[in-house]
Amino acid sequence: MNIELLKIINKEIEEGKSGVLCTVIRAVGSTPRDIGASMWVRADGSTIGTVGGGPSEKEVIEKANEMIKKGEIEPKIYDAVLREKESDGKSICGGEISVLLEPLGNEPKIVIFGAGHVGKALARVASITGFKTIVWDDREDLANQQNISWTETIICSLDEAFKKINFDKNTYVVVLTRQHSLDEDVVRLLEGKSFAYLGVIGSLRKTLKMKENLLKRGVSKSYVDKIYQPIGIPIGAETPEEIAISILAEIIAVYRKANITVLRNTYSIKEKSLSEI
Repeated sequence: MNIELLKIINKEIEEGKSGVLCTVIRAVGSTPRDIGASMWVRADGSTIGTVGGGPSEKEVIEKANEMIKKGEIEPKIYDAVLREKESDGKSICGGEISVLLEPLGNEPKIVIFGAGHVGKALARVASITGFKTIVWDDREDLANQQNISWTETIICSLDEAFKKINFDKNTYVVVLTRQHSLDEDVVRLLEGKSFAYLGVIGSLRKTLKMKENLLKRGVSKSYVDKIYQPIGIPIGAETPEEIAISILAEIIAVYRKANITVLRNTYSIKEKSLSEI
């Protein structure tokens, strides 16, 4: 594999970019490239490197772009037969290749707004589980490497945080700041962003009031309805650590496409007006 290509990929991933690394892992017969030939397909559709060119490479790029569009994170193997005779625009090499397509830089990550007791506990269990985790807070005494040493912390204003954090289809957002109004601001700023999950901590009364306020501020109902409330799988959690585990359990359930309703033991809360609470 090309070392220079790997350096480029590593640099781009560190910059928050993503793509699919395509590597020839099997080559039989007459093929344009040998095992180890690689190509980087970026999220914007551009490429660097090659796995042989021609129609087969075009098909590999199409498969990679499809994986990026769907937000897939599991690697796949693409098999191509290079025809001996030119027909239907296919290659005339006459061999066979298998290409490993590995999505990189779009691993699932949890973004936590709020570095208080629950935020800190959630960052710990999330990082242990293997999620890339980012914690934001504007309080320097909380969002720092001394207090939360096992994951990335961001200390800045809320507006500045949204310039620093990259949201995508594999981002799981948890909002648990120190103030209800700040929680509301976070949710408002998230509208239009790409994410897989948005949960906001708080009682039913609080979340209904927040929804009411957001609608008055022009936030769409379809977006507000995406919020997971109440947050977490209902396990009777009381301590910050227990609450963190219930939240992470729900995130894992969404990530693994489990049946949330069953996990909640058919527990559901129907929409009610605040006057009914």
